Amino acid sequence: MRRTDDSHDIIASAVQGLRRLWRKGYAYHKAGLMLLDLSPKANWQLTSLKLRKPTKRLSEANASWRR
Repeated sequence: MRRTDDSHDIIASAVQGLRRLWRKGYAYHKAGLMLLDLSPKANWQLTSLKLRKPTKRLSEANASWRR
């Protein structure tokens, strides 16, 4: 899941979740949904690092610091 302010993405994720939960033969009722911790895009913290798996070289460098 990623941060978004796009209502299309939010609705698509909700529909995907409902499809996974839906079971035929059950009586469902209307329900509400509360979205918490919403903040303006201007307040999002940016990152300069790309998240990826550590390379072998990085792992070796980290291991040498632990010695």
